[in-house]
Amino acid sequence: MASYKITAPDGQSYRVNAPDDATPDQVMAYAQKSFKMAAAPTDRQKLLSSAPMRVAKGLKDPVDGAAQLLESLLPKGVTNAVNKAADFVGGEGTFLGDVLGIKGATGDQLTNDMRAAESEYGQAREVTGQSGLDGLRLLGNVASPVNMTAAKFMPTAKIGDSMKMLAAKGAAAGAAGAATQPALSGDFATEKATQIGVGAATGGVLTPALSRASESLGKMYREWSRNGATSKTPERIAFEIKSSLARDDIDVGQIPKAVMSKLSNEVNQALRSGQEIDAPALLRKLDFDRVGVKPMLGQLTRDPTQFTREMNLRGVQGVGEPIANRLNEQSGQIASKFRQGLLGAPDEYAAGAGLLGSLRAEDKKMSAGVRSAYDAFKSSTGKDLDVPLQGLSQGYAQTLRDFGDTIPGSVRKQFDELGLLGGKQMKTFGIDDAENLIKSINKNYNPMDRAQSKALDELRGHVQNSILDVTDSGAGMEAATLANMARDTARQRFNAIDSTPALKAAINGAEPDKFVKKYVIGGSVRELKSMADMVGPGGRATMGQQMMRHLQNKAFGANAAGDGMGRQASLNSELQSIGREKLQTIFGADKADELFALGRVMAYIQQQPAGSAVNNSNTGAMVASLLGKIGGTVKGMPYINDFVIKPIQTFADRGNVSSALSANLPKQATQLDAQTIQALARLTGPVPVASGAALGYSVR
Repeated sequence: MASYKITAPDGQSYRVNAPDDATPDQVMAYAQKSFKMAAAPTDRQKLLSSAPMRVAKGLKDPVDGAAQLLESLLPKGVTNAVNKAADFVGGEGTFLGDVLGIKGATGDQLTNDMRAAESEYGQAREVTGQSGLDGLRLLGNVASPVNMTAAKFMPTAKIGDSMKMLAAKGAAAGAAGAATQPALSGDFATEKATQIGVGAATGGVLTPALSRASESLGKMYREWSRNGATSKTPERIAFEIKSSLARDDIDVGQIPKAVMSKLSNEVNQALRSGQEIDAPALLRKLDFDRVGVKPMLGQLTRDPTQFTREMNLRGVQGVGEPIANRLNEQSGQIASKFRQGLLGAPDEYAAGAGLLGSLRAEDKKMSAGVRSAYDAFKSSTGKDLDVPLQGLSQGYAQTLRDFGDTIPGSVRKQFDELGLLGGKQMKTFGIDDAENLIKSINKNYNPMDRAQSKALDELRGHVQNSILDVTDSGAGMEAATLANMARDTARQRFNAIDSTPALKAAINGAEPDKFVKKYVIGGSVRELKSMADMVGPGGRATMGQQMMRHLQNKAFGANAAGDGMGRQASLNSELQSIGREKLQTIFGADKADELFALGRVMAYIQQQPAGSAVNNSNTGAMVASLLGKIGGTVKGMPYINDFVIKPIQTFADRGNVSSALSANLPKQATQLDAQTIQALARLTGPVPVASGAALGYSVR
């Protein structure tokens, strides 16, 4: 015999007597016999007791329990088929079969195998020093797919359920979780009944408590949010809207401040009541309401999937007609807005003639005022106001050098007769003479000849300046005052002419046919304001009608009836080019806002969101309609297409059509409000099932 020193698994050292030729394993055997030492864990025991395998063991328990339960309930033929499938997946010689024990077996074999596996698992934990509650295995039990699946089929607790109802639903869920735990005692019926009873009791107590706790938490949050703790600033809302509208090439600057203010109030009111509204979608709804057009849901949300579904459904026979009708109705409603603005409108030529007549009448009135002021001076002094010729002479000489023969002969003749170029100048040149000279200039004005027009404009300016330089040849304060009044009246008229190209064109004999395009559509804001003041309410109405006709052409092109889809890009581009201030000058602020809203609505209807897949040719809808008419068989089952597939698809399509036409904006709950509590109830639905599984585990 020889003495050997060994180190036990617990770290202690021992002296062992063993034969001289003993192997290390034999020495360890002598030591275990002499000192009753625990055997070292094998590799398999280390694997079975590892953390991943303990969780896997827990995940498999409900699978074993469900298999055991089904084995006792299902017909023999069904269980045989299941066993064959299990052998195919696992079976002897495979990891799943040898380690996890997945293989086909009868009810008794299944129970015996589970007992053996349980014994081996318990011994592995003991050898590796594990004791007490197996938390990792319990975690696997709770997270098992069997329990998660069972939870989906269990009745979910809802807000408003009575305590009795909550307890009943919880008991059912707890019983379902416990029912899938393995029964290893040998008396399957008794042990299973005990498991189900404990699981039902636990779920019946836990579910009402969880539901009431969630509801209380939600009430606390709603009270907190109502006190103003939850809100969105107007700047934040404007940013959300700007980002959303930019995807449709719409500038948020088009939105009036009053609309943005209303939008902010509605969004924050929804937040305070526990709901959150999609601000950009709400803005689109306000636009539709503003112009009197009924929307569809996809047009409001701009959700690519919803928009695509609506547009592709419009051609499905027997289902999509309401959507096609809504689209047609929208086009008609938009076109009617333009037609309303053109009621009683004259054509472009007649409108130009009317505006020219109004401008000339206004100039005649201003001219009469100037004449009246000079007549007052003459009546008071008995003299005319003489127009000095020195400045006029110098100006005429300069213009003649610059433009020469471009000045019409009849105009040059009248200037030359004044003796302005070194000849004998007239001793007196009165207001009447100056007015006659201006009339001669206007009569010879040809706007198509740029050089001549510029020369005549300069000559007219020289004459006007001379009139403003007149001096009172009378005596006394009264004469000076009347002279100043006459000059100021003349100055006001000349300033009006210079600041209003349309008035100057009217004085110069402009033709009506191109007047609207050049001076109404093409006029600047300042020029249009001055023109609008001169033509009065009737003229302003004509200006608005002609601008509306121009915008109608941009929106519908040559479609005089305005019953086509329209061209939103063309209209919105023109609205941006014209600008809000100019439209406000012609129409007023409210009508200008409505026009921009109309352009946005057309974009919401026609502009397809990024990511959408609309079949613009509508061939998909045509094919779907055609296939819907084809009967026959599907995979050997006669009439299933006619009596199953088609009715189900039609029912779903009609639901989608109804949702699209109702255009009810979806509202989502803010954090932990009443709707969120409902969501929490759904999330906590698996808890009673899991608790039942845990309690079933404890009584196993």
